[in-house]
Amino acid sequence: MDVGLSIAVSGLKAAETRVNVAANNLVNQRSDAPLPATNESYQGYQPQRVDQRSEAPGTRAVVSPIVPAYVSLPDGEGGTRAGPNVDVTGNVVELQTAGQAYKAAASVIRTQEEMSKEALDILS
Repeated sequence: MDVGLSIAVSGLKAAETRVNVAANNLVNQRSDAPLPATNESYQGYQPQRVDQRSEAPGTRAVVSPIVPAYVSLPDGEGGTRAGPNVDVTGNVVELQTAGQAYKAAASVIRTQEEMSKEALDILS
């Protein structure tokens, strides 16, 4: 596979991962769980983040958990519950950014295809 095409495909895959993680975080933002005791672990939704790293050729999306996983929220009855530590605005921006990255990578693939067709036309 051509290096330019490999880079674009890796960008598509990374954008897809970013969309999936952000969408999953947003869907689960309102889930809650009991606030864990001091020596207990959190049993609710574990929000995630994506770090995009350069990897020859192209890029790679690495998914990791957000720490801390939860924040204390009022339960409406004078107590508290644990809610996932999801940054709604940040995840919406992540969806938009990943969408633009996906479009850019798709454009590179289209351009590569056009250039290959032109080269074949010239050679034939």
